[in-house]
Order: sequence, then structure tokens, then C-alpha cells
Amino acid sequence: MKSYNSLCAIRRQFDSAVQSVIDDIACYSSDPITDFSRNRKLPPKVLIPLIIQMGSASLPTELVNFFDDPKFSVTVSAFCQQRAKLDPEAFCRIFHLMSFPHSPKQLKGYRIVAMDGSDVNIPFDPHDEETLCQTGSARPFSQFHLNALYDCLNHLFLDVSIDSPRKTGECAALKRMIRDHRYPTGSIICADRGFENYDLFAFCLEKEQKFVIRCKDIQSNGILSSFDLPDGEFDQKIKRILTRKQTNEVKEHPELYHSLSWTVNFEYMPKGGAEEYPMELRTVRIKTEERNYECLITNLTKEEFALDDLKELYHLRWNEEVGFRKLKYTIGMLDFHSKKRKFIRQEIYGALTLHNLAALMTHAVPIEQKEERKYEYKVNFSIGTTNVKKFLRRKIGAKVLAARIKKGLIPIRPDRCYERNMRAQRVHAFQHRPA
Repeated sequence: MKSYNSLCAIRRQFDSAVQSVIDDIACYSSDPITDFSRNRKLPPKVLIPLIIQMGSASLPTELVNFFDDPKFSVTVSAFCQQRAKLDPEAFCRIFHLMSFPHSPKQLKGYRIVAMDGSDVNIPFDPHDEETLCQTGSARPFSQFHLNALYDCLNHLFLDVSIDSPRKTGECAALKRMIRDHRYPTGSIICADRGFENYDLFAFCLEKEQKFVIRCKDIQSNGILSSFDLPDGEFDQKIKRILTRKQTNEVKEHPELYHSLSWTVNFEYMPKGGAEEYPMELRTVRIKTEERNYECLITNLTKEEFALDDLKELYHLRWNEEVGFRKLKYTIGMLDFHSKKRKFIRQEIYGALTLHNLAALMTHAVPIEQKEERKYEYKVNFSIGTTNVKKFLRRKIGAKVLAARIKKGLIPIRPDRCYERNMRAQRVHAFQHRPA
């Protein structure tokens, strides 16, 4: 009975989030005076859930699936005219309101939040230079780059930044997300090598934000290459004084000073100034395979997280890659229903919201692990998402949803891994969509 109440509570939370946007619909309209002022077939209370719940089918099919009343029909043209009035920030607002679980999982009292990016191919528009990409002599294509904060233990997207495909703003996006702080307090942020940056380290230290960031190995050209560190596993502190000075003392003590160029941005040492910024960090080198090592830089103490704890913590970061896969292939964020960038942004925020709704509801249903089974079992997210859509449309009740989630299970096979299949992703043409 408790799981039924939880499912209904999550749906009420979603309805409340949609209603909060509807109450301030003028703030999210292209024309605050005239938009959504007349009685139409697609008012905001219908239009917003429709866009959030769209999948990979063609737009006419999505409209037919959503409106199952044979006497009620909405044309594609009417739908496009109505959605043109709606700002993507309306969906961004709902997404942020659906990013917090009622009973969150933690690791040693911390929420583990990963920061990573993923490319999203979108319909090609040669006139949109911001999203235009070209690799060598290949045909040009269009792309967005998503930078996202992801709750690794609760499987929720917490914040997102839609960037250009050149990926020049990853560190800036993370700094903005830390400033906005739309994620829970008491979180540890994990990030990959693209965030190995003195300016970002200093920003986290000043904001008292816990972090674990993977960096290049000691034998490469990264930050750790300039330190005298042992060739093996280690766990020790490193100290550096960042400066823009080029004095003899700085040049004679490279093991202590790191000189920044005048062209390098460092928030706590303005260009043109001669200040110094001392920094102390903990660096860890972990052996993963035969002769393979991973290096981490963190401000977590040994008392909080020992070496083995850091291995487990950083391994959780891979859950965000799984989250992106679900977002694209299960939710259907690879298949957009327009070429217009405004509409695509609506659908990206809608897909993120639907992902979080499905994650919240599938995790609200307890799964009984039977002793006679060889493996533990978990919810099939694809089947769960399909039934969550039906639940949101009031086609099935909480009891039926919980039963279907419990029935659609898949085994967890430990130590199973496959070689990563790297291949170019393509946008599915509008005329080649499933029925």
C-alpha cells in the first residue's frame, strides 16, 4: 500500500509542477498579453504533458497515441502553433521541480553527483552556425552538447546546460551549476579529465564544495606531471602557489610555484595583478588493471574517504553514462519532432523530466529478492517508462503500475562488461519513424 501512495504522490508532484507554470503562464509565453488567452483544444495543461511524454514516433502518431478519444483530434499544424507560444524555460522549470526523491540514497552521508557531457545530434540546419559541425571532409551536421549534473545513487538528472558542440564551456557550466546550487547540500561532485583545471579547483575550494576529479596520469602532460610523485599507487597531498609573476624566485622553484599566463583566466587572481594563490589538494593514484592507473584530485580527507572508498566513489560516476543512454534510447531524446531549435530545447527538457519521473516511480516500488534466484533482479527501465506514461495519462492506476513494474524485471549479472562500441550517431529522418 505504501508504494501505491508513493506513486500517487509523485504524480501529484508532477501535476503541481505543471500547475505552477500554468499559474505564471504569461512569464513563459512569447506574447504575455495574447498567448493562451483564448479557449483552444491545446491549453497549457494539455500541451505541456503532451510534449513531456512524446517518444520516438512521428508527430501525427504521437498525437493519436496521446488523445485516444476517436471524437477528439488535433492537427499537427494546431500543435505547432500552440507550442510556438511556449518558452523552453517552462519545461526547464518543471524539470528542476522533479529532481528530488523523497528518500534519497547516500554514501557515507553524501549525495554522489556526477558532472559529464554528451553530444546530441539534432536535425541539420545549415543556417544555424552555432550548432554546425564538420569532421574532415565528411558531410556537415548539427549538434547540441549537454552538460549535466546527475545523482549517481538515485539516478536523477539534477541540472543541465545546453551548450554548443565545441564544448568550450564545460568548466564554466559546472561553475554556474555550483553557483545556482540546484542540487542537494552535502554533495560530492565527480568529474572526468575534461575538468582538470586550477581555476575550477580554486572555485570549489572557495565555495566549500567537495569534489573528486579525474586527471591525466603523472607520465602525461597534465597537472600532476610537474610534481615529484612515485611511479605506483599513492595517496598524498600536493601544494602549489599559483602566480602571474615571472621573478627569479618563481623560476628557481618550479616544485613550489606555478606561473599562469596573462591570457589564462583565473577568477581569484585577476589579469594584471601580481597576487599569489596558495593551493593544497589531495591526489590519489589507483591501479585499475595490469600497468593501468587512474589519478584523482580531491579535497576529501583520508578520514572521510580512504583509498578504497575513493575507488568505489569514482566508479559510481559511470552511472551518468548509463543515464545518458536511457535518456537517448529509452526516453527517445534522439528523435525530435521539429527542426526549430526552440522546439528541440522544449523536448530536451521534456525528456529529462520524463526520465526523472520514470526513475522516481520505478524506484518507489520495492523489488523482492528471492533466495532461490541465481541473480538479484532490478526494474526494466524501458517497460517501467512505458507504463509510467500510461499512469500519467490516467489510463492505469497505481496498483496496476506497481504490478507491471514488479513483473518487468531483469537480472543483475555482476562483472559483465563489453568493449565500448564507438560509432557515429545519426538523426532519424522525420519520414522514417516507427508507427
